[in-house]
Formats: sequence, structure tokens, C-alpha cells
Amino acid sequence: MDREQIIKEARTLEAIKNGYMGLDGKLCRILKVFGTEIISHGSSCYEVGNCLYDPYETIEEDQILTMDEDESILEIGKHFDAIKFGINLNITLNFYLREILVEYKGRLVYKEVSGELESYVPFKEWEDEIENLFLQAKKIEKKNKPLEKKEMEEYSKEKRMKILDDLRNKWGI
Repeated sequence: MDREQIIKEARTLEAIKNGYMGLDGKLCRILKVFGTEIISHGSSCYEVGNCLYDPYETIEEDQILTMDEDESILEIGKHFDAIKFGINLNITLNFYLREILVEYKGRLVYKEVSGELESYVPFKEWEDEIENLFLQAKKIEKKNKPLEKKEMEEYSKEKRMKILDDLRNKWGI
């Protein structure tokens, strides 16, 4: 086994021990509470030609914009910039690649792709910041838990009623 593989395994164990790994880890929980969505908007058809094309140039002031049937809006990830907390830290999650990136002071300190650790630079400064953010996120999650439970109960009740209505309409029950 080469030296890099030994270091990678040791860092993976350390990241697991610190609770960073995976979509249920501390990093993703911080993203869930504080992060914003990364949205992809577009279609499979792209106009080739003029790079300075303005799609809104012919739109009148009182006209309502509509989407083309080929267009879609998708949430492709989450991003958290901790600068509002006074910390130069970014956490990014790409859903499709299952990639988690953490940058601290412009330097990549953590990278995980599809559950496999690609890079992890442990040092106390950024890990302490992650721990503080995680504790704040945990408090907010705990406070929001009763609201989420109530919303889930309402959703299940609506879903049950819809299923019962469908059965009544379809089978006369």
C-alpha cells in the first residue's frame, strides 16, 4: 500500500469520527439550515450564434414572461457562504455529483465525491468554525422540529383525504 493511500484512509477515518462524511454529516446539516439553493434554469435547446443575445429585448413592459415547454427549473445543489457570520468559509453541495466542497479563506480544505473522501486538510481553525456553525444549526433544527412535524401531519392528512376521495370517485366506496 503506498503512502498516499495510507494517508487517505487515515483522513477518511478522521472525517468520519468528526462527523463530516455523507449527506447526513455536519456539513450537510449546516447547508440544510443556513444554505441557499443552487438553481439551474434552462432548456435542452440553446441558441447558437450571437453571444450578446438578449432574450428579453422584445418583451413589452406589461407583458408576462412565460416558460417554454422545453425549459425547466431544477435545484441542483446548495451553497452556504458564512461571511454573514464573519467567517471566510464556503460550503457547496452538488446533488448530481454528490460532491461536498468546503473552502476556508479561499483554500479547499475538504472535498468528498460520492461518499469517497478526495481531500481533507484538518486544522483547528476551520474545524472549530464548522463545530460552532453546526451547534447553531442544531439549535435551529430543534426549534423547527415541532413545526416540521405539524406540517408533515397536515400533509399526510391531506394525502389520505385525496386517496379516499379518489377511491370514492373511482369505486363508489
